[in-house]
Amino acid sequence: MSGVFVNYCRALGNEVGHFDLFNLLLFVVGVAACFYWGYALKILFFDKIRLDMHLNKKFLFLKCFLLIMSFPLVVNVGITLSNALQDKKLDERELISDETLYADYYGSADSIVVNTKSRISDVDSFLIVANGGVVCDSNSFIVYSEPFENKKENPSILWSMYIHYMDPGNQPMAHSARGRFVAGLIAALGIVLLNGVLVSVLVGWIDKRKERWLKGEIIYKLGYWRNHEFRKNLYLIIGGNDVVPGIVKHILNGTKNRVFIMTARDVESFRRQLFSDLNNDEQDRVVILYGDRTSREDVEKLPWRYASELYVLGEDFDTNEDDSCHDTFNIACIKLVVGACSRFRAGVGKLTCRVMFENQTTFSVIQIAETDSKIVKDLIAFKPFNYYEMWAQKVLVNREMDENSAVGVYKPLEGYKGIKKDSDDFVHLIVVGMSRMGVGMAIEAAHLCHFPNFPTKGVKTRITFIDRNAEQEMNFFMGRFKELFALSDWRFITKDSSSECRYKSGYLGDKVTDVEWEFIAGGVEMPWIQSYLLRSVENPNAKVSIAVCLPESNKAIAAAIYLPDEVYASKQLQQVLVYQRYGDATIQSINEHVRYNSKLIAFGMADSCYDVKFMNAIENVTLFSDKMYEFTNTICERNIVPKAKTQTDVILLNMVNDVKSITHYKSIWKQSPVVELKDLDNIADKQVQENKKRVVGKSQSAAMWSNIYNALTIWCKLRSVCSDEELTQLQCGDFNFTKEHLEQIELMAQVEHYRWNMEQLILRVKPLNEEQQGKFKGYIEKGWKADFDYFKKKLKGEGQHLDICSYDYLNYVDPDPMIYDKCFVAIAPLLYKELKDKC
Repeated sequence: MSGVFVNYCRALGNEVGHFDLFNLLLFVVGVAACFYWGYALKILFFDKIRLDMHLNKKFLFLKCFLLIMSFPLVVNVGITLSNALQDKKLDERELISDETLYADYYGSADSIVVNTKSRISDVDSFLIVANGGVVCDSNSFIVYSEPFENKKENPSILWSMYIHYMDPGNQPMAHSARGRFVAGLIAALGIVLLNGVLVSVLVGWIDKRKERWLKGEIIYKLGYWRNHEFRKNLYLIIGGNDVVPGIVKHILNGTKNRVFIMTARDVESFRRQLFSDLNNDEQDRVVILYGDRTSREDVEKLPWRYASELYVLGEDFDTNEDDSCHDTFNIACIKLVVGACSRFRAGVGKLTCRVMFENQTTFSVIQIAETDSKIVKDLIAFKPFNYYEMWAQKVLVNREMDENSAVGVYKPLEGYKGIKKDSDDFVHLIVVGMSRMGVGMAIEAAHLCHFPNFPTKGVKTRITFIDRNAEQEMNFFMGRFKELFALSDWRFITKDSSSECRYKSGYLGDKVTDVEWEFIAGGVEMPWIQSYLLRSVENPNAKVSIAVCLPESNKAIAAAIYLPDEVYASKQLQQVLVYQRYGDATIQSINEHVRYNSKLIAFGMADSCYDVKFMNAIENVTLFSDKMYEFTNTICERNIVPKAKTQTDVILLNMVNDVKSITHYKSIWKQSPVVELKDLDNIADKQVQENKKRVVGKSQSAAMWSNIYNALTIWCKLRSVCSDEELTQLQCGDFNFTKEHLEQIELMAQVEHYRWNMEQLILRVKPLNEEQQGKFKGYIEKGWKADFDYFKKKLKGEGQHLDICSYDYLNYVDPDPMIYDKCFVAIAPLLYKELKDKC
């Protein structure tokens, strides 16, 4: 019957001329269906990540429906290609044998009578006759079939049963009563077992996989044939901290990077929170897994071999853990990471590992601690960071040299004109609330705010804390930084009294630190403290910034908006910064009010904490500092001319030689280093030599952070030393220090030394006591350079440094390092150019 209608359609198609176009259209659609099926099979077997994305997106039913309905088109393409490639073609009448069905009705298998519902026209009669048929009357015609039964083979019982099992619609082909009973039974089993069970299993598999995906329980294996795309530029994040969205956006923005995230939070809610900030393309490049960062089994299921960078962030404190154990868990996780890298990254290279520490005390210790072993150093590049310090750097390290071209919302504490050597101006940062963010802001300001009017006029930066519990917080703070406060001016103020401590000049010299501290006990809403704020902004030399760092967002907003109107109206007020961890929408709307003069600015938002681009640029620039230090040490102390391997090396070498020549550098050591130590301290010669080999100096981690903190002050230094014309030249890339700038280099070298003093004291490095200082003076007088170098390096490893002293005293006790300060200043324009395009 079907063959008859096909012939009829073919004849009709040839008559009207549309058959070739129709067949071509079917073939094109079939080819598209082949690609659709090929993609489906590819993701099913080789790209499970993308499969899960499709299973959990919209229109899954429509995709499955199209896939099933397009399968006949795929078969049609196969038949068409097969017929085109071979002479023995497959005829439509061979697909099913229907002569037996109609033999009992018409008495012959050689002919079939076809009744039509409409009258046969003349054209139809012509086509029927042309195809070997006979017109019986106006409503019926006879078609003579080919002797198909001569070619037909009787199928086996197994094949017949398989047909009924697969397709219950073939039951009419059974003729006898017994045959119908068996066919009906087999068909019933097929309906129950095949169609019912298979569909339910498939649906169940999809539902279960979707559920596992939502919970983050699916483990993906990356390989050459599996999820190949995710092997490229892969980043790992451990922990569902609230800073994750910001870091993921930085990683994915404008790139083809991919991210694996492992968290112990509820994966479904975390995914909703994260994906609300990402577009569809970015969502497809993020995989979220469930796992505990302190579990070796969970850590090792991440694709370590293909990872290019790792972030260990930890979890939110209001979900899974107490903040007191956050850093402990992160350190434990790092140990598991090292084990995973040793197992899965053999021969791959070091993995950059960025670890977030919540507690600032822990972070300070980690900064100066040496990595556990050589194995750890070979496997990972350990780079810790602190949430509060990171935000303080985003706020205080202003990277714009011109107010008109500033793109950031935060102003430099010293203003865009800087503080010059003959100025009486000073930076006054007032921190409301000694929270972690408040302490972070104060410490970062102490790192940055060093100006040339301290060596010339003794003007210091002032940092003030205002807190209801200021006395207790002050004791904690001073206990943590006792080395700093032993050499700093500070005072404690209450409503009715005040007490102060001034550094008394001693064996370390008159000027050691250029930052003074204030602690005020009370709430910012108290009238006497508001009077203090008014006096602060009325000082014509003060450049005042107020940072409201109360942990509760609503209290921080209230404290900021209820400051006296005169404070906001003052020209001395740079800005009022308000800590808002969970969003800045409220502050943005309030700041539009004319009362606040656009000086009310939010900071500390969790979703924009880590600036990947900026930190990568700073780390790259520290390589300049390392290279400069190496060249300076080789040229000035060893009297050796190093080889330049790159164009950058040539520039730095020329810079060091220029600084050496224009400053007339000459070492205090008149003789070359001796092999044996003179000062044996009643220890045998052999033992001293063994101790000398084992002595450990300053840790590599401490050296790295020293270079980072130096790099962060480049903009501040240039604003302080360059004229307006030179700043313009600098932004055009035309300014460098020359011999005419010798005075500026000498002055800023002093500023750099005081900055370095502050950095070392904050990192809890101790100055030498008077007896130790006298010992080094003796080495200089006797010319014992070997003893000098040995014991200086030994004390560095013990957390003490000879050079923490005033600049004048340094010129007497250890003048050689002064050349380093001058070189650091001299390369500042070069570092600025390097940073300008990168961050």
